[in-house]
Amino acid sequence: MNKPEITLLILCGGEGNRAGGRDKPLLYYKGRTIVEHILAELAPAVDQVLISANRNLEEYGEFGHPVQQDEKPFEGPLAALASCKAHITTPWVLVCPGDNPLVQVSMLDTLRSEYKACIAEPDILLVRDRKRIQPLYFLGRTSCLPDMHQALGSQRAIMRWMDTLRVREVFIQGSFPNINTRQDLEDLESPAET
Repeated sequence: MNKPEITLLILCGGEGNRAGGRDKPLLYYKGRTIVEHILAELAPAVDQVLISANRNLEEYGEFGHPVQQDEKPFEGPLAALASCKAHITTPWVLVCPGDNPLVQVSMLDTLRSEYKACIAEPDILLVRDRKRIQPLYFLGRTSCLPDMHQALGSQRAIMRWMDTLRVREVFIQGSFPNINTRQDLEDLESPAET
């Protein structure tokens, strides 16, 4: 990766059940939707952006990037990866969920630096923070993304799919909040005083 050859894939295809039926990426944080925060931070650092969504396709399209609907909607992130694979024109893909307004471009910088330092080339560079692995944040080879048969078979869970690949965990000093409700977002915007 001497030059960026990366697609940013933002996963926005959930049902939004815990957000009152609203797509979490379209909720507002500090005056902009969450997906706008992600695009502002990461889009300038990649060659292509693709948004995976299953509802509100026109609304996502207003952000100026292609929107891909899952072949099997609401079947989870593996189905989204499989549906988007044919539309990614770069050898590498940076996967990011659409519900974290705090994501930083330094995450991509660290993943790319780690790849260059590897002796054995990994298929996936997977983010780990201080608490746990973050399976929906990774830099991976596009060729290794699952096909629809894999995605909808017995290995639907994303970590089981990763178990079939050469994965290198990379510690990232960053914030990966678990945004599931509007209240989570309000708490993030106005953290309680300690």
